Amino acid sequence: AITLYQRALRIGEHNLGSNHLNVANILNNLATIYKDLDNYTEALQHLRRALGIVETAFGYEHPYVAHILNGMATIYRDQGKYVEALSNYEKSLNIYKTTLGTNHPDVAASLHYIARVYQALGNYPEALSHYNQSIAILEEVLSDDHPYMAEILTNLAELYEVVGSYAEALPRYEKALAIAESALGPNHPNVAQTLSRLARLYNHQRNYAEAIPRYERALKIFETTFGPKNNYVAQTLNNLAISYADQGDYIKAQPYYERALEIRETTLGPDHPYLENILINLSSVHRSRGNTAQAIAYLKRSK
Repeated sequence: AITLYQRALRIGEHNLGSNHLNVANILNNLATIYKDLDNYTEALQHLRRALGIVETAFGYEHPYVAHILNGMATIYRDQGKYVEALSNYEKSLNIYKTTLGTNHPDVAASLHYIARVYQALGNYPEALSHYNQSIAILEEVLSDDHPYMAEILTNLAELYEVVGSYAEALPRYEKALAIAESALGPNHPNVAQTLSRLARLYNHQRNYAEAIPRYERALKIFETTFGPKNNYVAQTLNNLAISYADQGDYIKAQPYYERALEIRETTLGPDHPYLENILINLSSVHRSRGNTAQAIAYLKRSK
C-alpha cells in the first residue's frame, strides 16, 4: 500500500504540483497507513504537510482542516501525548462547531474523542460531561440505535467500570451490545469486543457464570473472523483463563493460557513485552498446582 501511495504521490506532485488538494488527499492516506504500522513520525510528517496544503486552499477554519487535526490528535493520543492530543481535538471541535453547527455528527465525534483523552488522564468528570454531550447530539440528529452510539456507550460504560460504578456500566454495555448486534449482525468483531468488555465487568463482580459464556462467544467470533492465531483470539483466551484461575480452577485455566502464549509468540515473537502478563499468569498457575520448576521457568522468562 505504501509503495502504491508513494507512486501516486510522485505522479500527483509532478502533474498537479506539490500543493494540490489531491496531493493532500494522498498524504492523508499515507499517514493512515503509517499510523496503522505505529510509525508515528512518518504519519505526523505527512499529516502536517497535508494540513499546510488544506489550510492554504481553504483557510484555517474548514471541515477538512478539522479532519486532519483529528488525525494528528489521535496519533498523539496513541503515543500518550495527551496534552498535544487534547489541543488538536479541541481545535477540531471548534472548527466543526463554527462550520457545521453545534449539533452535527462530526461535533459529536470530536466530543467523544476528547472524552477518551480526559478518561486516559483520569479526569472522569470532564470525560463524563463530554460523553454525555456526544450522546445527546447523536440521539437528536441520528438515532439512539446508530452503530456509532454503540462505540460511545461502550467507552462510557468502561469509564463507569474503571471508577467501580458497575450498576451504571452494565446497562450501557448491554445497550451497546444490542445496538451492535442489530446494526452489524451477531457475528461482527465489534460485537465480540463489546461481549469481551461485558464479560470483564462480570468478572470484576466475580460473576463467572455470566462472564465465561460471553468470553466464549467472543472467542468464536474472533476465531471465525480473524483465524485461530490472532491477537484478539489470544487476548480472549487469556481473559478466559483468568476467569477460571480466579475461581481456583487451574486445570481449566492452564490450556487457555498456553494457547494464548503460543499465539503471542507466533504473531509477536518470543521476546515481545505483551508476553509478560501471560508468562506471569502461567507461572502462578503452575505454582498453585505444585509445579515449582515450571513456575520458576515461566517467571524467569517474564523478566
